Amino acid sequence: MITQFQFNVLFFQEQKVSPDQPPRHIRAVFYHKDERISNEIILVFDSEEEPADRHIEVGFTLIEGEYELGETCVLRLEDVTGMRTALYKEENFELRVYPFD
Repeated sequence: MITQFQFNVLFFQEQKVSPDQPPRHIRAVFYHKDERISNEIILVFDSEEEPADRHIEVGFTLIEGEYELGETCVLRLEDVTGMRTALYKEENFELRVYPFD
């Protein structure tokens, strides 16, 4: 659930980088009704550390607008490693933000 226009999201790198698991670059952006509503973040998952040290926390800012309470937005994650872009995952979030007066 998103309750503020500025918020942080914590990402976790499931596997450490190895010869069989190369680093991955992921673009993360929020969309509402197929319209981009946040800043774009490029996440670099290149850790060789243990699971406790493979977290990345990043800040997002939504475009201020009128969002109906309970509407859904989508966090779209795209793999931008190398020369081509591919959808990695989409995750729905409920919007519960109030406009500034």
